[in-house]
Amino acid sequence: MTEYRRKQESITAIQFIYSHKGIKQLKEFCSDKFIAVSNQRHIYAVGEASIKTNELFGGGFNVEIAKDSDYIIKSSWAGCLTIVSEAEFKSNYEAV
Repeated sequence: MTEYRRKQESITAIQFIYSHKGIKQLKEFCSDKFIAVSNQRHIYAVGEASIKTNELFGGGFNVEIAKDSDYIIKSSWAGCLTIVSEAEFKSNYEAV
């Protein structure tokens, strides 16, 4: 897990890598917001992780899919998770 900065804002993020180690790190990072990892059984398949991203009114959650190499960002002010593509992440954030 590495810290990154965006316009005077520090965040904590992890890149989802579809491997045993990557899945373990993702589970630790997302804790109770982690749902499952899946991968279709064909040559062009991409690993996907289902993650609860933020709490809705009434107690529900949004569930989003992170694909292999996407970044999952943890908000410091609300504990919400956001999923962004690798290209978007690298264009907006730099390592601290």
